[in-house]
Amino acid sequence: MSSSSSVLDVPFIEVICSHPAREVLCAECPALLLLIYEHVVAELQAGRRAVDVFRGTSRQDHLSELLAMSSFSELFQRLYPPSQSCGADDGAASTYFWRQVRVTLEAAWSQPCDAKARALLTQVHGQPRFHFCGPRDAVVPGEGYPLHPVSLERALATSKRFLRTATTCALDGSADALGGRQPELCAVLQLARLVPHVPLTGVAPKKEVTPEGISFCMVSLQQRWWVLVNAALERVLLLTRASVNSSGNTSGSSRVTKPLLWQLLAVLSVLDTAHYIFAFPERQQDFAAHLLLARLAEVGLVYPVLRDDRRCFVVSPDFLHAIHWHANAPLSFTFNHYLVRSGSGFNDSRVSAIRREDTDTIITETNFRLYAYTEDSDLLNILHQFAELEEVVNGNLHCYRVTRDSFAAAMRKGITATQVLRFLSLRAHPSMLRRYGEKEENGDTKSPSPAGGAPSSTFSAPPRRAAVAGTRGSTTFIDAVTTLVVPHSFCDQLRMWERECRRVVFEHHVVLLRNVSTEQQKAVTAYLADAGEVDAVVHTERGYMVIWEEVFDRLIAPLLE
Repeated sequence: MSSSSSVLDVPFIEVICSHPAREVLCAECPALLLLIYEHVVAELQAGRRAVDVFRGTSRQDHLSELLAMSSFSELFQRLYPPSQSCGADDGAASTYFWRQVRVTLEAAWSQPCDAKARALLTQVHGQPRFHFCGPRDAVVPGEGYPLHPVSLERALATSKRFLRTATTCALDGSADALGGRQPELCAVLQLARLVPHVPLTGVAPKKEVTPEGISFCMVSLQQRWWVLVNAALERVLLLTRASVNSSGNTSGSSRVTKPLLWQLLAVLSVLDTAHYIFAFPERQQDFAAHLLLARLAEVGLVYPVLRDDRRCFVVSPDFLHAIHWHANAPLSFTFNHYLVRSGSGFNDSRVSAIRREDTDTIITETNFRLYAYTEDSDLLNILHQFAELEEVVNGNLHCYRVTRDSFAAAMRKGITATQVLRFLSLRAHPSMLRRYGEKEENGDTKSPSPAGGAPSSTFSAPPRRAAVAGTRGSTTFIDAVTTLVVPHSFCDQLRMWERECRRVVFEHHVVLLRNVSTEQQKAVTAYLADAGEVDAVVHTERGYMVIWEEVFDRLIAPLLE
């Protein structure tokens, strides 16, 4: 698998939009086209236009027209053009593409009782997926059994437990927390490099917090779930190749590709999993879907159940967080505080003195002091990675200070300044978010002190976040992934320390290709892009290429033998 840091920075929908065969994938899977449309709408609601890596290049396609929409009126006119404008101006291919978008949206907007219309969203290559198809089942695909609230609660509890276990293992630098009881989850964590690999000699591995592991713990819930989902996809491909090598039968493995798994993820995301459970496909019935669900169950996102003596599955709501990064997650946070922790002996009376909005938040000051309102051991462990503990007040207020030495130690662990700033913004105290919203609304860059003295901290501006009318100044508008609400002087100092520490950088698990011509570089890049591993190219310059070792061994090395 490519670098975990690149996985953290690229959401699922942008992975699809950067694939060279994206238009073909959307034509084969209407659910994927629906996700891209929802992505475009979300970007327009945020006051910006969707990013298209192929815009203005030879790979520009009809999907570029959808991504290039700059307003809702323009989008509506393309979806439902006036009759007089439908003529020779639009090409046949473009007209067909927008007709396909319109049919997909009408299927998504249809009534829940109109199962035949919604069945279109379950199709991949014209075949419905994740449906009951036995002799005593309905003939309409996409239908399922009603979901009992207890099953949904158990599925959500399972996913929360798995995520907390993965976070604990990543911070511990080992899989000891599993106690040898979950070898599948251990394999996923090792594949994602969240924990060190176990040597083949059988010797117990040394505990070591990996850069990918600490990065995993410092990002949002959505990004963490996407890392686990991406590792599950890689594990599907890995086990498929292993079964081929052992049996020699390539009939099933040839149909399991990463683009197909992306399409199946899109179908899962549009199913009504909040009200229904669906059949767990048999291996002979749908080989790729069977493997995907089995691997998602290994990370806690799929909860297998039995209904009328047949295997079914419940999808945890956390799965949607992995697909939609900018979706709100109030259910996840509430469930995490009131169910998971209560099940582990957490006493709610201990946090009665802390307001609910203050729990697990951090105040960042210009004097490099951090005030953490929390009793979460994982959050405190993350702060220990780049800051020094100075004082603990009332058992729940922890005072830290970021120093040059503590940040240099964090740099040696693979932590970057951007990761620290995003983490502090993600965990920012509500008062910091409100203050940032007020400054953005007023257009101020500095705020005078109450005593009329020197101006207080300057806040960093969002790199590409624009406000929508009626939402500015709202704390729910702040997106910590793209917006830093940390004092500007704090940001500048951390980045200066980072430049000092990065005069010499050592990278591990990479392969250097020397004496590579420009044509060969383009061929290798195109080959990796077609395989969905374009992020594996770490660095390129005249005559040299640096590629992640795992991707090189899996895709390029066999071609050189």
